[in-house]
Amino acid sequence: MTDCEHPSDDFLRRFVAGTASRDEGRQITAHLLRGCRACADRVQVLLLPGVPMGAYDAVFKHLESSPRLGAGTPTSVDAEAAKLLAELDAQPALRQEFLARNSRRYLSPDLARLLAQRSFDLRYQEPRPMLRAARMAVAVSERLQATTPEEAMQHADVRALCTSQLCNALRVTNDLTGAERAMTEALSPCSPKRSPRLKESAIHA
Repeated sequence: MTDCEHPSDDFLRRFVAGTASRDEGRQITAHLLRGCRACADRVQVLLLPGVPMGAYDAVFKHLESSPRLGAGTPTSVDAEAAKLLAELDAQPALRQEFLARNSRRYLSPDLARLLAQRSFDLRYQEPRPMLRAARMAVAVSERLQATTPEEAMQHADVRALCTSQLCNALRVTNDLTGAERAMTEALSPCSPKRSPRLKESAIHA
């Protein structure tokens, strides 16, 4: 599948069912994040029958086995991102969330990865910090701005990673409705929370 092609129905069905390969999932996610309304609508149609209990298990099992999340701090994360995370940790919880959502200083894809990793590491320990870290990761990733097509693709990958971890964190806390809602919002080019970021990515793509 090239950048300008729409994924086939077979691709989309595997994506919705959680059986797509990592490469297929990455291609479809990048395509949807560029704002393709037709494919987003098709995904919604495929989801309409409802998602049976356990349908996402294969997706989350695949996520947990990925070397990019779940194998400790990513080796590609730079020292500056670790410094930014330490700065956030020094703030009260509400202040951390405010800064993640509003401060340009924390617009770092590596920081978003670190927050997603932290959320993953807390999945069997502390539900509230796990969810807070995942939401902060998504907040940072949504505001990333690209200056080149390559950077836009990298940011789309970071957003997909952070959204996947937020859905995983919600699933761990038995908020399956919240997990499905978060994924739906991530896939919808019409979402008021996502559309400005998606437009920015599409401009540079």
